[in-house]
Amino acid sequence: MFEKKVNDVDKKRVKKEAREGKVAKKKGGKSIGASVLSIVKVLVIAALFAGIVSVIIFMTMENKAEEAQLKTKVVVMKENVAQNTLIKSDEFDKYFVEMSVELTAVPESAYHSIKELPKDGLYIENAMGKS
Repeated sequence: MFEKKVNDVDKKRVKKEAREGKVAKKKGGKSIGASVLSIVKVLVIAALFAGIVSVIIFMTMENKAEEAQLKTKVVVMKENVAQNTLIKSDEFDKYFVEMSVELTAVPESAYHSIKELPKDGLYIENAMGKS
């Protein structure tokens, strides 16, 4: 009933749009803009993932460093010792071992290495055992 009359200007415009559409299309039917957008998405996702992983690694390393600062080495007994026992200096390795302990749990009078123990030996008055 009502038809639009197509003049020469409209025909040229339609042909031009068809040509530009063919040039803009790539393999698979995607336009150049869509393919660039998909590449950018892939790169952004990969960069975001790498950033998250590096932050997690940094945080764990920082926690381990703080943990190491809050500990100190002390000499502890590794064997049960009977009451009234004299431990000579050559037997220190049999009864004692150095361990890392939290800094807040260490008394001021604690020995920090086996070399600090008295050279003439230790006398144990009370029985020491696991409780």
